[in-house]
Amino acid sequence: MGMEIDQFFERHRAKRFRDIAGNRGVKAKLYSLVQKGLFPKCLLFHGLAGCAKTTFARCCAYAVSCENISAQHPDPCGQCEHCSGESNYLGLSGGIVLCNAAALTVKDLKEHWEVGRAACDRPCVFIYDELHRASKQVQNAMLPMIEDKSAFFVLIFCTLKPDKVEPALLQRLPSFQVRPPTTDEVVAHMQHVCSIEGWSQTQSDLQRIAMLNDNVPRACLNALLQSSL
Repeated sequence: MGMEIDQFFERHRAKRFRDIAGNRGVKAKLYSLVQKGLFPKCLLFHGLAGCAKTTFARCCAYAVSCENISAQHPDPCGQCEHCSGESNYLGLSGGIVLCNAAALTVKDLKEHWEVGRAACDRPCVFIYDELHRASKQVQNAMLPMIEDKSAFFVLIFCTLKPDKVEPALLQRLPSFQVRPPTTDEVVAHMQHVCSIEGWSQTQSDLQRIAMLNDNVPRACLNALLQSSL
């Protein structure tokens, strides 16, 4: 059952910005950065748990790596090799790796740094989740990585608690606050999931799920799954 639940959430995790529920302002800013070719070397997503911080980070990673991205089409295509998901392989052709910041060591960062210096085709993308749980030493070791103009990587950070991030690091990260979508937006998202899964739920049922879970997408999907078992 645990594996099936994990597969459910992964199946419905957005691979394109437009498929993320809500946060239109965040998506508009990211689209603008892609269209203008100004996507930053590092950025931070912060906000409540379950509101798509890591999903935004992964979509950004796809946007950086996507073979079909352009000013006219600023959304990851969701189909090319680089959009197919994170890989544990990093090399000259880049790659995407999701890391739990709580488990990071300074040695790990040095290895990531070297990989970035060696990349030459596409950038290596590192997503550091739960940044607030990284040790002070690790957070301080991230500073010279961010400032290294020669390394070919993009560093994307996610945190529930930006106030727990070292000030010197926080000041260097363009940040985006991710909020719960509106009730209408999260209901529309659940209706889309129901259409894929073949579930029958009334709009009033979905509105009730949204209300009971404060419109938090992950909590709403979990409640939707439990009610459909």
